[in-house]
Amino acid sequence: MQLWMILGFISAFGWALVVLLNKFVVDSEINDTIFSGSMHSLFNCVIIALAAVLLGGLPSLEFNALAGSIMGVLFILANYLWFSGVGEEDVSRFAPVLSLDVAFIAVLSLVFLGESFPSVAYAGMGTAVAGCVFISLESPIKSFYKFDSRYAVVAAIGSAFVYSVREVFFQYASSGVSTWPILFYYGLTGSIMSVLLLVLSKDSIGGSITGSEHLAISGSLAGASQVVFFIAISLGSASIVSTITKSRFIVVFLAATAVSRLHPNVLDEELNRSTLVQKTLGLTMISVGIVAATLPNLLV
Repeated sequence: MQLWMILGFISAFGWALVVLLNKFVVDSEINDTIFSGSMHSLFNCVIIALAAVLLGGLPSLEFNALAGSIMGVLFILANYLWFSGVGEEDVSRFAPVLSLDVAFIAVLSLVFLGESFPSVAYAGMGTAVAGCVFISLESPIKSFYKFDSRYAVVAAIGSAFVYSVREVFFQYASSGVSTWPILFYYGLTGSIMSVLLLVLSKDSIGGSITGSEHLAISGSLAGASQVVFFIAISLGSASIVSTITKSRFIVVFLAATAVSRLHPNVLDEELNRSTLVQKTLGLTMISVGIVAATLPNLLV
């Protein structure tokens, strides 16, 4: 297995921890979604900028600054769409739509980077996306008909698309150059914009302080995972790396199930037979999809 694939799995594990932290504490403590998103992205971007300086030194103002700044804007836009949309809709129906980023990235990479894969790899990407839907929704077919907000649908798809543009743009911009200057300006721009959003939502801050420390932890962990994720993309393929990161759904399900079994007072997940069958099917689809998507590279 190549290094960039291993890094993809490491970033997936980090994001799984972020999801679990949010599942246990943040979701029950934070009410204002814009404040939550701004706080989360602030610590996320600060960690990225610090990591870039520590590992790559303080960069100069060149093309890297423009590329990183564009990425920072894209991240804040996608993050805003995510948190504003999730405030309008049940997160269990909203979140799986983000898995469409794999499809968006595959198309954008083909059009703008000329990157194509064998049919088995595309089939694997599609299977992994379907598995994410199965493992996330109580009733995969009926749930998509239960959206209460049209804006939430647009926001979810928009967020997935903007994240996809960011990933493909980074793969293009980092080709043949050091990734650290790009990541520094990405983190710097994202941090500045996050502070501005916090200032704009200052009227809500008074009632949103509870749980901020957990947002700081999850945001910092997400930032570290992003650094690993972008290193993986710079060494390999955004399409394949994004597919690999869907393995976080497996980690989240297994960990949440274990905690629910051992400590139901901490997390009470529904674990009836039909749910377990559905989740197991989703796990299998994600696993098979990742194997199929990465198989051509494993055979190289």
